[in-house]
Amino acid sequence: MVENKLKHLVKGLKDVFSVDEINKIAKESKFLQRKSSIKPEDFLIFNTLHGEDLCKTPLSQLASRYDAIFDKQVSKQAIDKRFNNFSVDFMMTIFNKIMYIQNNILKNLESTLNLHFERVIINDSTGFALPKEYADKFPGAGGSGSSSAIKIQLQYELLTGSFMKMDVFSGTKADATYLESMEKDNKKNDLKLADLGYLKIDYLKKLQKNGASFISKVKSNTALYIKNKKPERYKTGGIKKSSRYIKLDILELSKPLIEGETIELKDVYVGSKKEFRSRLIVTKLTEENKNKREIAHKENIRKKCQVFKQGRMDFNSVNAYISNVDDKILNSTQIHDLYTLRWQIEIMFKIWKSIFKINEVKKVKVERFKCFLYGRFIALLLSSSIVFTAKNIILEEINQEISEIKSFGSIFQYLPKLASIIFKSEVHLLHFFKKVFLSFKRFCLKSSKNNKKIPIDILEIIKLDLFKTERIAS
Repeated sequence: MVENKLKHLVKGLKDVFSVDEINKIAKESKFLQRKSSIKPEDFLIFNTLHGEDLCKTPLSQLASRYDAIFDKQVSKQAIDKRFNNFSVDFMMTIFNKIMYIQNNILKNLESTLNLHFERVIINDSTGFALPKEYADKFPGAGGSGSSSAIKIQLQYELLTGSFMKMDVFSGTKADATYLESMEKDNKKNDLKLADLGYLKIDYLKKLQKNGASFISKVKSNTALYIKNKKPERYKTGGIKKSSRYIKLDILELSKPLIEGETIELKDVYVGSKKEFRSRLIVTKLTEENKNKREIAHKENIRKKCQVFKQGRMDFNSVNAYISNVDDKILNSTQIHDLYTLRWQIEIMFKIWKSIFKINEVKKVKVERFKCFLYGRFIALLLSSSIVFTAKNIILEEINQEISEIKSFGSIFQYLPKLASIIFKSEVHLLHFFKKVFLSFKRFCLKSSKNNKKIPIDILEIIKLDLFKTERIAS
């Protein structure tokens, strides 16, 4: 069974990383139009597995590096000319292909959660400032913010580790504008863990209509109502329309609660139109957690030059969620515990920036930056295929979970070695992956700190069988 998973990983990667396939893509993207000293497969490996500082290193040093890796002398002018629109199309095509391959590799490790949820999906975005010279292509907020910035939207499937979607936008693009793209991937028995930036009633309605579930945090200004059991009536006996519903005040609801106590209301109507019903779960935070949130909130206001609103600041005293998951499946405590797994996508973004240095960009021609960006994406997709296959295998073998940060940090050290064998036989790759997985077992196992729950603990508590394999690649 383990051997089958490894073979499926190798086969998936070889579907992309074959010289014939790379040359085919190079010709279709017009990267390869005539004989060149820089081969398509070498350019790909150079950008992907040796390109973490592509936007910081002088061209002369990049030319020397190319010679050191491929034993081929090229001029810095030749390197520079290779960063063009055709090269960007070439890298983008490879990225899209390996995104599909990565999803296919990890899909074969897919599991069900106690027969309730087939996928747990998290959407979020990360961004960073770019050199001001990119403002035409990637405008930023301007003012006290950067004049050029980028935003990357990620749709992440928690159970398999798949990067379902990765899309690049300018730094001014609001998260809510991405909902239309997200809707295309909704399936029955999905569970969406929704962030405030994606809280739109119409979107939640469509999720529910498609048979999907959601857990979402509530904004401080979200309109919430319950039906009035004793509405006012006219003398004729008819009910006054204005008294049919009672508007809820979450902060008032939380006042009688002691720190850490939770209240739940069923059949709460969300939105001013009162067309959408949901569960509402409210927990009063401890003074310590409230203070932490207030400090972070004030810092966020300062960074983004936002207007201070007392009502929004007061909302830091509570956790408030809405969900359409039946309480027979998840109780209010389990709703909160499961929602905390949204933090896993923040860990991914930390890996992108602290390990893969995706945000370390200096002024270079924009085509070089785009090649760097898609090279980083490809390296991340490659690494995630390896890490999450290993995670599944190691959990099955020794019932322990590996740390994403430790394992991505570890595989990053192996990328130069992978670069030297990725076009070789499947036997070479199998041997390589077995060696890497042994390293993961030695150095990358996750441990609970201060009795804090780790993801697998949370999934066990709510009786969700994360790694019970349904389909194994043959």
